[in-house]
Amino acid sequence: GEEMRKKAERLADAIKRVDPSISIELVPVEDQIGGGSAPMVRLPGWAVSVKDGMKSADRTERKLRNADIPVIARINEDRLLLCVRTIMDDELETVAAALK
Repeated sequence: GEEMRKKAERLADAIKRVDPSISIELVPVEDQIGGGSAPMVRLPGWAVSVKDGMKSADRTERKLRNADIPVIARINEDRLLLCVRTIMDDELETVAAALK
């Protein structure tokens, strides 16, 4: 809850420093935990929605995936969502830098 939201805010701040023109929104999400033999558990979490000008979410997602350190994001209704649950605190800057 609160910890996830704070992390999302830190990521949003980092992205703003990298590129102030990117529009950012904090969105509540349900993160799917588990897979394989574990049942899918949905936990409330936070994501940072990123819209990079006229670039499509697909293009931005490819850019992130091809970064030096690949960043996995998901696309929802043409918005690129960076779910902070899977991002470590010390990776926030790296994720932001991938949007350069």
